[in-house]
Amino acid sequence: MKNYYQILEVAEEASQEEIKHAYRRLAKAHHPDVNKSPDAHEKFCEITEAYEFLIDYWPNHSRKHAEAGDISQKYQEHQHTDAYEQFIHEAQERARRQARMRYEKFKKQHEAFQESGLNDIGLILTMIMRIFSLFFFLFMFFAPLVLAVFAHWVWIFTLFFMWPFALGIAWYYRDNKIDYFKPGKFYYSADRIRHMFTDKHPTVKRCYYCRNKTADSRP
Repeated sequence: MKNYYQILEVAEEASQEEIKHAYRRLAKAHHPDVNKSPDAHEKFCEITEAYEFLIDYWPNHSRKHAEAGDISQKYQEHQHTDAYEQFIHEAQERARRQARMRYEKFKKQHEAFQESGLNDIGLILTMIMRIFSLFFFLFMFFAPLVLAVFAHWVWIFTLFFMWPFALGIAWYYRDNKIDYFKPGKFYYSADRIRHMFTDKHPTVKRCYYCRNKTADSRP
């Protein structure tokens, strides 16, 4: 027997605004587009089901039991009715359909972002910054020692300020050492770029620049 109030992490006396706020927070956290855990899809469907029940379904049925004075008991009893079973089936199907639609929209937006080249630019900048951070680590780590040896011994105390930064970079490298210099996969690979400028795609449309010729769809 499900307790939809517990699923949305709200009290039984929560207002509709509190329920809506809790749903937006939990749906955003558990949506399969952003949450990659194996049970994210089912959790999102369960949250959506609870929201529809408490906002759209139960308020209409609870009015019938308001005079009885024990809404909580009627809430438990109602979960064994045919109307409730029908609602569960329809709500779960709507939630699954909503998750699929949002995923398809997310997928199209992701593909458009990849084709724009912004993802590749971001990867290049990330690689440059990570390479630069290695030189910055070497400077922060060895500068106090070099200055203490060749300038004045008092420079050795600067290590208390510079080594924490160096150790922070070293710790980050340790956690990301496998893909440190390759933070992601480039969309525009050498083969993709070559095909962009060599492949032809037959069409019946006229060329924009040479109206007397048929376009070959070559950039």
